Amino acid sequence: MQEEQEEELSDREQLFCYHYVRTWNATQAALKAGYAAESKNKHSAQVLGCRLLQRPKVKQEVNRLRELFKQEIHVDIQDFLAFCLKVIGADIGDYLKFGAIDRLVYDDKGPVKDPDTGEYLKEPVNGIELGESEQLDTSVIQEIKQGKRN
Repeated sequence: MQEEQEEELSDREQLFCYHYVRTWNATQAALKAGYAAESKNKHSAQVLGCRLLQRPKVKQEVNRLRELFKQEIHVDIQDFLAFCLKVIGADIGDYLKFGAIDRLVYDDKGPVKDPDTGEYLKEPVNGIELGESEQLDTSVIQEIKQGKRN
């Protein structure tokens, strides 16, 4: 009986393994490894990623890379747990204040004054005020975005 011999991994398959071990997302790993031409959409990339993970040589390479990454990470378990607890206990109120603030009312000529009092008219709007970064532990913040203004 002739044994079926599987070829070595191609460069793209090795790249897939690398991205998979870093993200644990087969779809994204397939796309990042350059399988976008074969996978016309995200669903195709998902199917292709799952198929790749079923190949014995790919599984073997994923396990090898996983062990390498484990060896490269020099984090004490206590440090890791402390960071996880810090993330779990993070409170958005520590980083920003939000609520109603008064904003000047404008028309096409500029700020509008009250005809009776002569004071500028104000209206309450929802607002957010960010805390000073020098006073905050920003290690748990991953991203801050500013949306479109009305």
